[in-house]
Amino acid sequence: MYLCPSLKRVLLYLCIGCWGLCACDKYENDRDVFFIQFDSASVKSDLNNAKGDYKITDLWIYNNYQFIGVYPLGSKVTVTFVTQPSTLTLLAGIKQNGISDTRTSYIMLNPIDIDTFAALGETLQLPLEFSYKSSCTYTWTETFDGLGSTLRRADRSDVGYRLDPAGFEGNGLNCLLDSNATVAQLESSAFFNLPLNTSNVYLELQYQCSNELQIGLVNPSGFEKEIMRLYPKTGWNKIYIALGTTINAEPKGSTYKVYFRMLKNSENPPVWFKLDNLKLVFIS
Repeated sequence: MYLCPSLKRVLLYLCIGCWGLCACDKYENDRDVFFIQFDSASVKSDLNNAKGDYKITDLWIYNNYQFIGVYPLGSKVTVTFVTQPSTLTLLAGIKQNGISDTRTSYIMLNPIDIDTFAALGETLQLPLEFSYKSSCTYTWTETFDGLGSTLRRADRSDVGYRLDPAGFEGNGLNCLLDSNATVAQLESSAFFNLPLNTSNVYLELQYQCSNELQIGLVNPSGFEKEIMRLYPKTGWNKIYIALGTTINAEPKGSTYKVYFRMLKNSENPPVWFKLDNLKLVFIS
């Protein structure tokens, strides 16, 4: 029997639609699964960690210690029923260096274990609050809310900075490159001893910038190692920057300051960057 091309297309779409409905119905009515959905996740605040200062983007999920996948927050996840109760283990996921292609579970945060007697076909929706591991070492924290600051104007910098009451939380740092200034460079006042031969070293911070912002390490000899560059962002943005590769690159060393640098041409309009809640943390 001859079918015109348009009729063939209609039949094809009907088949695809029926298959999709069947697939959805299979999972919704499967008696051997239950579902979990976590729309948000927070991090417990404490002396070293400000309230709301986190950016968890996804969850790494295990069911009875078997890895089932990585899911963005808000996803509805199908979990195969194995035993009762089921033990769910959840790890907080981040975008390392702010890059989607380098998603990883954040080693600094404790996993969450949930023992559940979920009924088959049930959807679980539970609040999640992660916490930092007790084994974390906080080498440097700076919120700009104290009497002084642990950042200084570098010798090569044309400008300094000011404290801004409109920080991410409380005061923040505001650095402006205006008029004929071409270099803004701030650095930590002290050198920090950081562990070698590990990837578990991170710089966390909130930032905004109108122009490209360079972040790096400088050793006691003045040798600079650039870590990465942040691109313009007009709202506060949390980032987790991995330092392990930079620390272990030649010339290898364990003692560094952290620096922030912005450049502009003298004839260009003013540019600026803002920082808040700096945190240098590692697990050795």
